[in-house]
Amino acid sequence: MLLEAEQWLGGSGQRATVLRLAGLYGPGRTELFERLRSGRARVRTEPPFWSNRVHVDDAACAIVHILGLPDPATLYLGVDDTPLPIAQLYGGVARRLGLPEPAEGPAPQGIGSKRLSNARLRASGFVPRWPDSLAGYAALVKS
Repeated sequence: MLLEAEQWLGGSGQRATVLRLAGLYGPGRTELFERLRSGRARVRTEPPFWSNRVHVDDAACAIVHILGLPDPATLYLGVDDTPLPIAQLYGGVARRLGLPEPAEGPAPQGIGSKRLSNARLRASGFVPRWPDSLAGYAALVKS
């Protein structure tokens, strides 16, 4: 559905910029905490299953940043600086919550394993407040 919308925009003749956002986390977006607390979270370790995240504040700031660019590119990836194997991400968040690391299991359904880069967004002058999702989640745990 999202790809269809992007294709429609691209063929509309109108100038458009797409910001593809990774998995959002932040205040009000704590589904991972609930999965870890309930014991439902599972991780695949071999081969590593890659995860990309972006803090909701950085996502909002990226939108404002792009709207202020005089000549934005047609596509940006809204991800932090640090794609992580899901086992490292989930394990790190579990430790910060004082929980055991999740058991090994199948990869999450409906999402792909890939390492994405925000290099184009960074090159436009954008600087994320939360360049590392583990640090962002740690701050969220403290709040």
